[in-house]
Amino acid sequence: MKVTLCAFADEAAGDLAGQLRALRENNIPLLELRNIDGKNVMDLTADEARRYREAFDAAGVCVWSLGAPLAKLPETVKMDAYLEKVKQLCETARILGTKNIRGFSFYPSLFGFHEDVILEKLRTLVALLAENGLNYCHENDSGLYGSTEKRVQRLLAAIPEMAFVYDPANFLRSGQNPDVTLETLAGRAFYFHFKDADRRRVVPAGFGDGQLDRLIGSLRRDTVISVEPHLLLFRGSKRFRQSELYGRFNLKTPRGRFDCAVAAAKRLLIQQGYSDCGDHFEKRGEDHETE
Repeated sequence: MKVTLCAFADEAAGDLAGQLRALRENNIPLLELRNIDGKNVMDLTADEARRYREAFDAAGVCVWSLGAPLAKLPETVKMDAYLEKVKQLCETARILGTKNIRGFSFYPSLFGFHEDVILEKLRTLVALLAENGLNYCHENDSGLYGSTEKRVQRLLAAIPEMAFVYDPANFLRSGQNPDVTLETLAGRAFYFHFKDADRRRVVPAGFGDGQLDRLIGSLRRDTVISVEPHLLLFRGSKRFRQSELYGRFNLKTPRGRFDCAVAAAKRLLIQQGYSDCGDHFEKRGEDHETE
């Protein structure tokens, strides 16, 4: 069984060269592209996308997903103008060679969530991506419709074409019980965002309450784990201070926080019986599905 690491390299550096260096020095072959050289991926022109594709190819980096803020807007957004932006994003995905776009599920209006409105707009977005050969990969995130286990279940039932990205820290920060989310949703995930939380503060993977060790142990097919550090919110936890990682990284710098998050993810994989094979982690001797 194989796990391939991906990362939001914009948390290591804002510029192209810094992001490529962070990926290379951490042996991460996949990128979830969100921001680069001061621009969000939704705002890239076709020429910029082609230039970045050349740089990624030369560095041996593949864009796994576009970490776009798709549908991270109030449910009242006017869709006609917004769809033009999404079409531009689809073209960016085509140029960069990925079939995956991370998305969300709208903030409420002033009067709360209107599920029928949200589902209609999400179906439109999912259909547009599908027309372009792309997967809409919904991430659970706090404050949006798909922030709770029950509402994610409703989304996946209502829009079965939608893929799901399981984020343990986001569920915790939304007050969700990991015993429940791991049981009902982890097995339905297309891929995973790897960050953890302790009392709703983001901490390195394995040092919070997200049961990421149990998540890794539950894997039954090849998958991708995308490291999303978010350690700017991290102030140190007792569990982290007592670990072998403590003191190894300068958490006052973006690159130090990025390296720490990656090291924590690799530590968990090794603890769960995976071997570091350079560009991926592998666990042998168990029945599993391959993609």
